[in-house]
Amino acid sequence: MDKIKIGALGPADIAKRRMIPAIMRNARCEFAGVALATESERGGNGDSIPGSSREKGEAFVKEYGGSIYEGYESMLSSDEVDAVYIALPPALHLKWAEKAIEHGRHVLLEKPFTTSLNDTKTLVQAAESRGLALAENFAFIYHRQIARTEEVIGSGELGEIRLIRSNFAFPFRGGDDFRYHKALGGGALLDCGCYTLKLADRLLSGDMEITSSKLFYQDGFDVDIYGAISAVSGSGIPAQLSFGMDQQYNCELEIWGSKGCLKASRIYTAPPELSVRLEVKCGNESRVYDIEPDDQFGGSLSAFLDMTDDSGKREAAYRAIVRQSSLVDRCMRFEER
Repeated sequence: MDKIKIGALGPADIAKRRMIPAIMRNARCEFAGVALATESERGGNGDSIPGSSREKGEAFVKEYGGSIYEGYESMLSSDEVDAVYIALPPALHLKWAEKAIEHGRHVLLEKPFTTSLNDTKTLVQAAESRGLALAENFAFIYHRQIARTEEVIGSGELGEIRLIRSNFAFPFRGGDDFRYHKALGGGALLDCGCYTLKLADRLLSGDMEITSSKLFYQDGFDVDIYGAISAVSGSGIPAQLSFGMDQQYNCELEIWGSKGCLKASRIYTAPPELSVRLEVKCGNESRVYDIEPDDQFGGSLSAFLDMTDDSGKREAAYRAIVRQSSLVDRCMRFEER
């Protein structure tokens, strides 16, 4: 079987630290290189590329091999590229993912998938019509601690589930970061709140309804800086979610049941070398489940590669993408009332 050649649109830090190393470790694919935006591709209206792109791009190929492509269009039209990983600011996802699909390339897109439900549906319909793989890189769901958490829930050890609570927040990253600019698709809901939605909906079997959402703003910024969401499953299990991007780092999950509770402290961002723990307390008894290090980006990449030749897995991914975008859209609509 021929290896799938994957290129990166733009030298994003997350690509260099996590995704490209995962590509290098996977025998089913190879790293084609990184594309640097031309002057015309930089454009305006938020379509800006950092001035250090060339330096970053050269560091990519020095460490991982592959080629530097002069322009995103150059990579997308190259016969040497089968798929692209896009980790550009969210406001650019629609434009470049759509162009990639038009060129017949499979697309692995960083979260948030797009900045609107309509844009998400546009990309999904385009990929579906061409039989192309399309995935949103919520890598954390592929970490073995998620499967272990689901096993604990299914075992009945916690009793009847009464509450799911999750928090994801991090300190201020600096005003130049895309996360703090609306034109680039920033905002706490899109950047970190989306994780809490993804996890809660999964643990509630895709049967979660948003009951309230509140986004909070601060002077000097045109995006939400922190927020809170309440939701409930069809069977009446509540979820409380909070998130922010100028707070103490927090990356937790709590599940409360009639017999016990479970806590996880690195549920979204466990690096591949880190052992993590699930702490379970039932009455006066406590136990710890030690989870061996796991490469969640590697798991996400493998799932994406599976989609390239499995229509059933592609269809499942399309549905998951639209479902996630629908939840985010619902939260945004509470702000419009």
